[in-house]
Amino acid sequence: MKAVIEKSKYPIVLRDYLSIGNRKARVKIEIHEDRVISFLDSEEDFFAEGKTVKEAKDNLINVMLDEKKLLELFG
Repeated sequence: MKAVIEKSKYPIVLRDYLSIGNRKARVKIEIHEDRVISFLDSEEDFFAEGKTVKEAKDNLINVMLDEKKLLELFG
């Protein structure tokens, strides 16, 4: 008897939060076959990717912190 494995339909979309200090930001997570992309829920042009959900979320935090430093430098 052969086992039948149903293929998942990609992307799989999840909603989650990022915690930075005492603040939380809503994020959308898209799981693709070969990568995971995390987006700020309010700004889909602001995103990061990784091989796992954790890596994509960590990369998004790093992008946000880098953006903050850049704004402070030129602000």
